[in-house]
Amino acid sequence: MIGVSLRRGGRALALALLAACAPRLGPESFGAAIEPLPPPPAYATWYAELLACAGGHRPFEAINWYRTRPDVTFVDPRTGEVLAGFWTARREAIILGAAYTDDPAVVKHELLHYLRGRGDHSDANFRAENACGVAAAPPNASVSAVPAR
Repeated sequence: MIGVSLRRGGRALALALLAACAPRLGPESFGAAIEPLPPPPAYATWYAELLACAGGHRPFEAINWYRTRPDVTFVDPRTGEVLAGFWTARREAIILGAAYTDDPAVVKHELLHYLRGRGDHSDANFRAENACGVAAAPPNASVSAVPAR
């Protein structure tokens, strides 16, 4: 697993991203904790902004969106780590914690994984102060702190 932590109100939340290693988790791994999420119009806007900034050519319509139910803490079933968002190539899914569905930096972070088709953070747009508004992750750490915005 590759991830970053977002500090919100003094509490670190991991923005976990599925690495390109087996076994991959899919949406079914989260069971009743998640539900389908019809993507709000803002997601298409953020995707277009990300495409213009970072490039890519994968179709927005191919993404299967999910969010956690409001009363559920979003956790990685393998580690118990609290999550903000999760991308997996399995079923081309992006899963967002309910508290992060309106956070463009988190959504763009997951969208960038989708565009690149991998879970690592080798793309320069995962770095702090990137021009694309993506939640940052350091290049050499599996979990790291990102200052509160």
